[in-house]
Amino acid sequence: MFGLRMLVTLSLATPMLSSFGCTCEEHDPQVLFKNADGVFLARVTDTKLLDKQSLSPMGGTQSFTAGPESADTVEAKFLVLEYFKKPVREIREVHDLPYGIGNCSIPLMSGLQYVFFTSGGTGKWNYVGMCTGSSPVNPQSKDYSALLDKLRGYGKTK
Repeated sequence: MFGLRMLVTLSLATPMLSSFGCTCEEHDPQVLFKNADGVFLARVTDTKLLDKQSLSPMGGTQSFTAGPESADTVEAKFLVLEYFKKPVREIREVHDLPYGIGNCSIPLMSGLQYVFFTSGGTGKWNYVGMCTGSSPVNPQSKDYSALLDKLRGYGKTK
């Protein structure tokens, strides 16, 4: 029951985030699709918080940099359910900032489905914040099939 309440709360809060400071340069999903290295439907299977102290260059994990200092990140492992645009390199995990109002992050949580837009230019980071086009999706939503069909259509018009 808690999970359902959390999902409803997040689905209601997500559209309002732009009013709290998140500003993305591009909003057109077709342009975001075209610019992405990979676009796929996935179910997150595991998440963990990587604190900025553990993200040293010696450790080999690349951290997100906002200005001069690193920030904590959430790492999510996932199971790909469908590729709409297969990335040229294998992606095993994605990263984002911890979910917060106005920071353009998406709530990465185990058990939820997402459409991830990844960029080849982000190296190991695989940033999937809101401005990439990535977002959680609800398989019970009446718009779920239409969204997947739209993404499949974008993949055919490469």
